[in-house]
Order: sequence, then structure tokens, then C-alpha cells
Amino acid sequence: MDNNSLLRGMLANLAKFQRKVFVLKLSGKVFASPESEIVASPNFKEIVEDAAHFIFSGIHVVVVLGAQPQIDKKMADAKIETPKKDGIRITPPEAIEHIQGVYAKTRPVVAGILSGQECTPNIVWPDNAIIAKPISEEMRRTGEVESVDAGAFDLFPVLFPDAPKLYFVSSLAKAVDGNFYNINADAVASAIAIGLQAEKLIFVSDGPVSNKNASEDFHNLSAGQAQGLIANQNATDGMIPKLASAILALKGGVKSVHVVDYRQFLFNTFFMDGRGTIIEG
Repeated sequence: MDNNSLLRGMLANLAKFQRKVFVLKLSGKVFASPESEIVASPNFKEIVEDAAHFIFSGIHVVVVLGAQPQIDKKMADAKIETPKKDGIRITPPEAIEHIQGVYAKTRPVVAGILSGQECTPNIVWPDNAIIAKPISEEMRRTGEVESVDAGAFDLFPVLFPDAPKLYFVSSLAKAVDGNFYNINADAVASAIAIGLQAEKLIFVSDGPVSNKNASEDFHNLSAGQAQGLIANQNATDGMIPKLASAILALKGGVKSVHVVDYRQFLFNTFFMDGRGTIIEG
């Protein structure tokens, strides 16, 4: 595909998705340094800037931040054990303040990236958009989404809208018991995508969905095939909640789910080049 064809295709896609909602879930790998610290890496910077370009093109964007490598490091430094079950972290109460600290560090990094933009969006962190609930005693302070307050995302202001808003959401949320719960970021992204009836839910990770037992990458999957990968234990640990969240999103009315490589985020979002997977119902 030559540059002119690429540009035409990109512009056509942007026009097609005006006033649609994209929910992006960013893996913590996107903004991790080799020491698993939060940094404005070139990939993170490009994706955040691309998200800003989307909203100034009329596409509404909500970004959900994962932070697995950063939280893993913080737990190791604090000598807190947080084993995982089917790819989901078991979170003891004493881990919560450390996880809060991890997400707090992302805010100035995001603000710094966008402050240099010629057109700077309003950055919004709707901290009360998600209501959590505990999963079980075994999972301790790991929760799941009880509800999404769609009104926290003022995507379609009726009168005199300010600069477009770019929303960022972490995977920590309060429950009705007043406690914070750590929720898998894939599940948060799926719940928000359903609540906002998003056009696309995009998991920005490090490659396509693959069959761990056959060294096979998938570029297109149905929801049934994705379920089969989980049932047949052909999905890796971290891919299990991702595929489960994708299936729930499709059942909840989201049009399509993409799993794309963060190293070519923009290209894969619209064209796919063998480094991503589209999952549809």
C-alpha cells in the first residue's frame, strides 16, 4: 500500500467513525521502562497523541490503563505476594495503596505528553465512573465491575462544548462498602465499552491473539472461536481475561474488538498488517 493510498484510507476511516466511541485498553508494557517504571516511552507518546488526534477528528475516546509490570515491580519491592489465578491478580488489602501510587504516577506523564500538542484536549480522569464489587473472599481486594456511570463521560455535550475531552480510567474503583478494589483492566475496558455502546474496543498489547500450543497467530476470530481458545486451554494466562472481556463486550453490543500491536497502533487500528486480531460476533 503506497503512502497516498494509506492516507486516503485513513481519512475515509476517520470520517466513517465520526461521533463513534473507541475504548482503548493500554497494556502497562506500552509505558514501561526496562525497570518497569512509568515513562513517556516513544510508543506511549505516539498512542496518546493519536488518541488526541482521534478526538479532534470527531471520534470519542476513552483510554483504560493497565499497569501489570509496574504493579508487579511495586509488589516485589514491598515484598507483598499477589499471585494470579487465571491471569487475574489476587490483591491483599495492603497492596491497594501501592497500586494507587502506580496509577498516580501516570497522570503527570500523560499531561506532559499532551501539553506540547498544538491542539490540546481536556484531560479527564472520571474516578467515580466505575463502581466495583468484590469477587470472593479468596480474591480478597480484587473486584469486578458492578456498574458503569455512562454520565461520567460527557461525550456529547449539547450546548457550547469546550475543547474535546480525552478520558483516562484506571482499574481501581470503589465499592459500596467504601473500599477500593483492584479490577482487571481488560474487564474495566469491556464494561465501559458496553456502557457507552462503543464502536470499537481496542486492546493495545504486544501482538495478536495466539494459540500457545501451536505457535499460531489469529488475525480473525469469532466470539465462539475465542471461547474455544479459553475452554481448550490454548490461551496464555494474560490472554484469558482479555478474550473473556472481548466476548462479553461483543455480547453487550460492542461492534468489534481488536487486539493490536502497540508498535504499530494506528496502522493496525484501521488496516491490520498481520500484527493484530479482529474479534467479531
